[in-house]
Amino acid sequence: MFDPVTQRVVIGNWHLTPQLGDHPRLETLVRQAFDLPASGHEYEVHTFLRNYTRQIVKSVDPQVMRAPDVLELERLCEQSLHRQQFPIGRLDEALTSMANKQPLPIWAPVYDELQGLRTVLPTPSGRIYNMEVARQLNKHMLIRTMDVEVMALLDSYAALRSGVIATHAMRTTLSKKILQLVMRNRGYTRLEGGRYRRGSIGFGMVFRGPNGDVYLMEIRHLQPTGSSWGKITFERSSSGSSIMMSDDWVEIVAQRSITEVPFNPAAVAVLQAKADGRLFKLIGTITPDRGVMVFKIAGPAGVPSPVVQAL
Repeated sequence: MFDPVTQRVVIGNWHLTPQLGDHPRLETLVRQAFDLPASGHEYEVHTFLRNYTRQIVKSVDPQVMRAPDVLELERLCEQSLHRQQFPIGRLDEALTSMANKQPLPIWAPVYDELQGLRTVLPTPSGRIYNMEVARQLNKHMLIRTMDVEVMALLDSYAALRSGVIATHAMRTTLSKKILQLVMRNRGYTRLEGGRYRRGSIGFGMVFRGPNGDVYLMEIRHLQPTGSSWGKITFERSSSGSSIMMSDDWVEIVAQRSITEVPFNPAAVAVLQAKADGRLFKLIGTITPDRGVMVFKIAGPAGVPSPVVQAL
């Protein structure tokens, strides 16, 4: 069907359009929703539109919603976007509610920035992630606006980084405090549990998003070389039977954690999300310039297939 108003082909709520920038009304609604001025802040507006479009595609496209696992969910979402089919009608409806400070339509998800991120794939080894490439492709959540408490912790982290007595454990503990505060301020709830041997081994942190999605985060420290942010690697577990953050490792850790601590919200949520094919894995890190970055990753696992490599 042809829409004489937008001068584009329409399939239901979906407009075939080359880019979101062709719809200035959507940008205006975003500015009204977040009380932004009529000009400026283009990066924030376009980032929100890009991320929320991906999130809506995952929420309303029947084919995408039927994806059996996270990788297929991301692949089908990318496929839909590559066909340049954007849910303009849905976006308009949801953004109008936001702009008018009214409840969202019942079908509309609450904005979750992580759901809008593209997934970072490992190298063919299956367990090494090139952070410099991910940064250049803008596949990350970058947090620079932080409260006084977080800024103080970042100062402490920078001191540890430059000091000679700082241990890996000290930096990781401090990074966890920073990431927990930052994620909480952005609407994510940390779930307790997910560890065993009196808390010495297990998951880094587990969060639940604003729409109920479950995120498993591991803290990793960047090893910059020159101007590059280098790579991040997931090692094999102490038993050598599985790679950290792989599906096998997730299952082992969750089961051992529940055996030791039966009341275990984090482990229970992870197992259920994994069974549903909706467990999202994250890397949290502190950048050399005191920014906080979160990446959504695939794997770790064996060598990704050519289809998955296209994400």
